[in-house]
Amino acid sequence: MNEHLPLGTIEQILDLYMPSFSAICTRCPDGTLTFQFQSRAGLDGFAIVGVPKANCRTPLQVELLAKQFREDFAVATGSDSGNGVTNLRRTDD
Repeated sequence: MNEHLPLGTIEQILDLYMPSFSAICTRCPDGTLTFQFQSRAGLDGFAIVGVPKANCRTPLQVELLAKQFREDFAVATGSDSGNGVTNLRRTDD
């Protein structure tokens, strides 16, 4: 069994379920994955580090991760859909 889906496939699935963001996936030296999300609206992005590769073996696993990220982001930003970034603001300005 593969360790995880190809990184490009993971990115495509994340882009599908988080359409307001462009996803970039990288493999870390410790074997985990990092997901970087850049807002398509031009605002700053965010990264999720340390995702176990075992969580990305199938498209369904990545879909479930994306939906969870979207939900968590909606709660954190106050966005109804989890797809918007209108309430995201930098705190270091």
